[in-house]
Amino acid sequence: MSSAPPSDHNNVNADNYKPNVNPPDYHAHPNQPIHFIHSEGEISSADDTLQLPIQDPKRVKRILANRQSARRSRERKLQYISELQKRVGKLETDVAALTPRVAFFDCQRSMLVMQNSQIKQRIAVLAQENFVRDGCYETLNKEIGRLSQLYQRQNLVQTDAMTAAIDAGGEDTASIFYQNDLQTNP
Repeated sequence: MSSAPPSDHNNVNADNYKPNVNPPDYHAHPNQPIHFIHSEGEISSADDTLQLPIQDPKRVKRILANRQSARRSRERKLQYISELQKRVGKLETDVAALTPRVAFFDCQRSMLVMQNSQIKQRIAVLAQENFVRDGCYETLNKEIGRLSQLYQRQNLVQTDAMTAAIDAGGEDTASIFYQNDLQTNP
């Protein structure tokens, strides 16, 4: 590692360079040329535009490489920011386009929820009516069975009575029973 101060190593910015040390004495070594680094990365002598005095070629190379790396990093950062801004713009456009559709579908969903609730209520009512009908049907079937048995017993009694009348009094008595049966059970 070099013994130069940290500010000389890392944060050399061509646009805002302000050294933390006093400027070197340019006339202390008249036989050595003094080199400068320009913001474009070129090295020039003291006769050109004065910017950053450098005497060690390795340090010059490192500073130039750092500057180029920083420039590339800034360019990548700007490109990344630009891409993010484009993406944000596209997403905002998508949101603006989809917001009415979302509102429409939300309204549709609310209406379907209400319809679903009404249908469930209707199903509950129909199920109750069906339960009542099933109960009525069962009761009516029992009543039909009871009446059928009653009718059969009554028929049996009349048939027995008719048979007994025929045996006892002849056909005239049987026809009277038959006419009475027709009048009571048309």
